[in-house]
Amino acid sequence: MPHSIGMSESRPLPADLREPAAARYLGYSPYTLRLWRMQGRGPAYIRAGRSITYTIADLDAYRAKHRVETRESGPVHDDARHIRAGA
Repeated sequence: MPHSIGMSESRPLPADLREPAAARYLGYSPYTLRLWRMQGRGPAYIRAGRSITYTIADLDAYRAKHRVETRESGPVHDDARHIRAGA
């Protein structure tokens, strides 16, 4: 299934996205991606000369790494039950 930048857009994304498109894909500003690169944070990127691009796979991996499970969205672990029971 091809990814698209906006929900209303149906055209497939290219394999590599430039900074503005990558920022839209993640829901951040291009400034934030620039700041993260300077700080050594954020998704992996490709630098070719002065050009910065991001692969869809790297952006998806970054999003997956920062996914937070809630009690309702995922399985409850045994220690979480004990913490809630003792609270």
